[in-house]
Amino acid sequence: MSIVENYAAGTPSWVELAAADRPTAIKFYESLFGWDCRIGPDELMNYTVVFKDDEVVAGMGLKPDDMDMPSVWTTYFASDDVDETTK
Repeated sequence: MSIVENYAAGTPSWVELAAADRPTAIKFYESLFGWDCRIGPDELMNYTVVFKDDEVVAGMGLKPDDMDMPSVWTTYFASDDVDETTK
């Protein structure tokens, strides 16, 4: 697996799952991709950091209880200047 040190503006730089059922999601993705999902301490609101070959590859949080939506992956894009990007 290649390691990316920098992300050019406009390219995907992070992915994160908002999971309705985290234990099931962890079991599924660990089996599918060979990921190692590590749930953080309470200070991180139980955020799950996902590793592959000891490198961070994704994140996983809990879907808000009050939102009527399925589990969803979100892709984040790199920006050199957030103010300029939002314009």
